[in-house]
Amino acid sequence: MTLEDVYEPYLLQIGFINRTSRGRVATQKAYQHLKINYNETLFEFNE
Repeated sequence: MTLEDVYEPYLLQIGFINRTSRGRVATQKAYQHLKINYNETLFEFNE
């Protein structure tokens, strides 16, 4: 049994993570729960 087997279904169910083509990503709900500022993008590109 792995962490993925145990915790991923629960985190998906409560809406803290989503599966995407990039892998698993934390949702805005997870950030709010952890009291961390939520940004839509992790990287800002300066042109």
